[in-house]
Amino acid sequence: MERFVVTHTRDGLWSVSHQEHTLSVYPTEEQALSATFKLASKLSQSGHRAVVSMTRAGTGSETEQSTRVHR
Repeated sequence: MERFVVTHTRDGLWSVSHQEHTLSVYPTEEQALSATFKLASKLSQSGHRAVVSMTRAGTGSETEQSTRVHR
């Protein structure tokens, strides 16, 4: 399963990461989530399973409201 994490950074930006590598940074939550779900959808269409999680920088915990995107 592929895992994407959207993080609200201490700078107030939204970072998108995959396999612990930052892919991009956005000024709004909406932009970050939109881009992340597009990536997860592409993977899903190619037969992979993906999960998108949200977290805040420095908290060490992710929200329990992870959204799974799968075929």
